[in-house]
Amino acid sequence: MAAPDDSAERTEEPTARKLEQARRDGQVLASKEMMVFAAIAAATAVLLLLPVLGGAILSRWQAYLSNAARLGDEALLHALHQGGRDVLLAAGIVGVPVMILMIATQVTIGGLNWTAKGFAFKPEKIDPLKGLKRMVSATALVELGKAVSKVALLGAVVLGGILLGLQSLTILGMVPLADALRLVFRLALAIFAGLTLVLALVALVDLLWQAHKHRKQLRMTVSELKRETREDNGSPEVKGKLRRLQMEASQRSARERGALDNVTDATAVIVNPAHFAVALRYLPDNDDVPVLVASGRDALALQVIDRARVAGVPVLRLPPLARALYFTGDIGQPIHEGLFGAVAAVLAHVWRLERGLHEDLPQIDLPPGMHFDANGHAPR
Repeated sequence: MAAPDDSAERTEEPTARKLEQARRDGQVLASKEMMVFAAIAAATAVLLLLPVLGGAILSRWQAYLSNAARLGDEALLHALHQGGRDVLLAAGIVGVPVMILMIATQVTIGGLNWTAKGFAFKPEKIDPLKGLKRMVSATALVELGKAVSKVALLGAVVLGGILLGLQSLTILGMVPLADALRLVFRLALAIFAGLTLVLALVALVDLLWQAHKHRKQLRMTVSELKRETREDNGSPEVKGKLRRLQMEASQRSARERGALDNVTDATAVIVNPAHFAVALRYLPDNDDVPVLVASGRDALALQVIDRARVAGVPVLRLPPLARALYFTGDIGQPIHEGLFGAVAAVLAHVWRLERGLHEDLPQIDLPPGMHFDANGHAPR
């Protein structure tokens, strides 16, 4: 396959095959700003839960320490153990949902795709010339502008929150500790809420930019698109072989439909039990060897079976023999000479049935090379 021309202009949208290949290579849509927004949003949610969790933990600690002061050093160690366990439990209650939120954010954006190729060492990443090119590229300028704007917006939110709460901060030393903690908590919650709103806007802008950049990186040149189309459609030789096989299947199906009336002249019909049906005729006075007078596959096989039953022709279920007769014979022609012995055993069984002798089907042994699967393939 020819190497891609990196100098050619990439103007064509990526195909489904190109997108799937990119996913296998670890190239999925990702946005760092969206992940930062998810983290800050989770932190804001934690602040909302903090009074409940903090109050519960403090109440339990007070009980532990009270018991420890009354019962001695051993109780103190037990209290510290219980208190540490409560802190870990609270961290799990907060941390697990935050982790799930972070993973869900990436799944929503571009999905999760663990691939060894994505973690592989890339020498071009340490190439000084390519690194300098990346530093002065349009992407680098956009990233710089985005970082400066984000810092300015976040700084303005924090400064605005402090200025709005400045009056409350000046009286912290003059109010009870519980009231001071509530004032600080409200101020922190207001600042985090403002940060969350700003980061939501920044994340949306960044997501749109990353989606545009990701799509642009995956665009294809005209020659790449043509080459992929040729590979998908196959070479002229393969397409010619497929057309020939389709034509042969169509011609055989037409012959089979035209031979359905011959079923009434058959001596026996061999089935598999519904996917293949082969009607054989053997009249000792007229035929030197058995002749295949009708055959069918799937729907046509069912029609052969129905006509045989209406005409009173014996229908015998012998799957391997039915497939062998179908794939080695042709309508109006003698059966394959390699199947003479197997068919002779079947015709002898039919002869005995016609004379009122009831017996089980004989064991049919096919010669090597005559065992076919449903697609006509014989084991080698």
